Amino acid sequence: MDYHIIALDYRGFGDSSSVAPSEEGLVADVKVVFLYLHEKAGKSPLFVWGHSLGTGVACHALSELCQEGKCPQGLVLEAPFNNLHDEIKLNPLSRVFYSLPYFDWAFIDPIRDSGNEFKSDIHVTHISCPMLISTRKMTPWCLCNSGERHGGHMALAKHNEGEGSQRKSETLYKAAQKARVSGAMPVTYVEVLAKYGCGHLDIPRAPEFTSTIRLHTLTYS
Repeated sequence: MDYHIIALDYRGFGDSSSVAPSEEGLVADVKVVFLYLHEKAGKSPLFVWGHSLGTGVACHALSELCQEGKCPQGLVLEAPFNNLHDEIKLNPLSRVFYSLPYFDWAFIDPIRDSGNEFKSDIHVTHISCPMLISTRKMTPWCLCNSGERHGGHMALAKHNEGEGSQRKSETLYKAAQKARVSGAMPVTYVEVLAKYGCGHLDIPRAPEFTSTIRLHTLTYS
């Protein structure tokens, strides 16, 4: 697609320094890289792309950057979650323990106490640049813009392992639509058909995905 891609290794991973990662540290790292690229890119448009946990980092970092008047041209969130509490709660591995009375005490409270909450559903309300949120589902491809959905495309297959992921993405989308700052640019919500092999790691396999990303970047460049 003729784009330059800059990817960073989180602190404590890859070739980065061996430092214990934290939400605050990851957000600081992303902001440093973004500000460096912003200075070097000149008039070239900058888009930020986060996947999975990276969506939480991207939302937090861009929330701060946009409030500082340093928004990119756009944000892409691939397979996002709305906050770490719900990510743990809706994880299939948690279902065995969720009904236990001490679930929050054992699994949720330690996360809160650590300060690593990744509250994307709050952070997105401060992001004013255009956003594209992508997730997968069992029913046909659906492209939704500015809070509208195409009728007949929202029936869920509850047995599907992607149900929790779709629910978290929808919750984040609704949060972005409901309470973003005045004058914020549109949010586009994309659901792709799981039969294309679009698991948590493979959403870009969907045939329409490349053209959707191209349209998004060209529209807001």
